Parts: sequence; structure tokens; C-alpha cells
Amino acid sequence: MQKNEPPPVFQLWGPIDEAKLCILHQMEIKMEDTAFGRKIAVEKLKLKGSINNMEIDELDKLEEKIREAKRMKALKIEKKEEDMGVETEAVGKSEDGEDDIAMAQV
Repeated sequence: MQKNEPPPVFQLWGPIDEAKLCILHQMEIKMEDTAFGRKIAVEKLKLKGSINNMEIDELDKLEEKIREAKRMKALKIEKKEEDMGVETEAVGKSEDGEDDIAMAQV
């Protein structure tokens, strides 16, 4: 808001608004039914299209980034489960000998 501008106009929350909110709370809204979910789906399609047009060295770099993303995600999952009191450990090896990121409950 700029200086010396009046505040935006708004309407008071009323019983009709409350009823609409109650209906929304009862609905099961899936991620793919939201604008954010649709944007994610579009980005995944773009990624698939990009992969089809990458050179081998670009695919190698992407593969390394994916490995790192998996490691980071596994660490987040492990931390979250530690906070909840669930013990997990990484199990197995991938084809290239790297630690597999699959987590198993202990």
C-alpha cells in the first residue's frame, strides 16, 4: 500500500461466509485439483519434454542432481520421523553402488 492511500475496502465476515467455509472444510480437496497442483503437473510435463532433448552429459548432470535431491528428501523424512519417535534407516544400494534412499522402519 502506498502512503496516503486509503485502506482497501472489505466486507465483514457474515453467516453466509461462515456456511461456505464449513462446506469447504468438509470437502476433500486433492492437490491436483488446486492451481498449485496443476502447475506442478505442467512443470513435470516440461521436465519430461526437456529430458527427451538432452545430451548425454546433460542427462548425467541431471542424474546427479536427482541423486542429491533424493538424499536431501531422505534426510528430511528421517528428521521428521526422528521428531515423531520413529526409527528408520537407509537400505540397499542402487545400480551405481550409491546408497539407495529407500527408508525402512526399524
